Amino acid sequence: MKLPIYITYATPDYTPYMVELVESLLSIGIPKERIVASNAYIDGDWFERVKYKPRYVQEVMQKHPETPVCWLDADAVIERKPILIEQCTADIAAAPRPHHNKYSGGILFFNATPIAAKIVKEWIVLTDKADNLAPDEYSITSLILKHRKRIAFQELPITYCWLNSESEREPFTDCEPVIRINDARKDIYRISKLEMKNKSKHNRNGEKNNE
Repeated sequence: MKLPIYITYATPDYTPYMVELVESLLSIGIPKERIVASNAYIDGDWFERVKYKPRYVQEVMQKHPETPVCWLDADAVIERKPILIEQCTADIAAAPRPHHNKYSGGILFFNATPIAAKIVKEWIVLTDKADNLAPDEYSITSLILKHRKRIAFQELPITYCWLNSESEREPFTDCEPVIRINDARKDIYRISKLEMKNKSKHNRNGEKNNE
């Protein structure tokens, strides 16, 4: 079984978070040879930057075709060794966001298998078309559900995507996080839920006007 590489990218405003992520990986014994952390310069708003995620995953998978990859958001921090990722043999693994009925885009595991590569290719297409509040998460969730009977899928515990928001953690407040997500978007972009809803509504209205 080949051990995974941990991958992420950061736009300039996320770079300090990415540095912390890399340091946390090194601190738990992940060697630097298994970490791919890239600087990215992407035009557009936060939504356009998120939409680059599946394309970046595909690029790394193509460069390392025989190695599983684990995507981590740049604002993630590894608290303890992610044993379930280190030992994962599934095609895809993801952690749920129970209050949102979807899987998190903060951590995603893709094995070096043809079906995983196929799903990442579909993920790019769906995410590019999406106009919802979390284009990467809703699109990967729909693909996992679509292919559930055809793939080996592992659902990771919520401790593998531990958001700092208390509302996200309830009723799991007694759990010890393995991977913590800081949700830096709120600090960097000051994007409120209302602003995100307005963005999504604007996109849908624009599509209707173009029909």
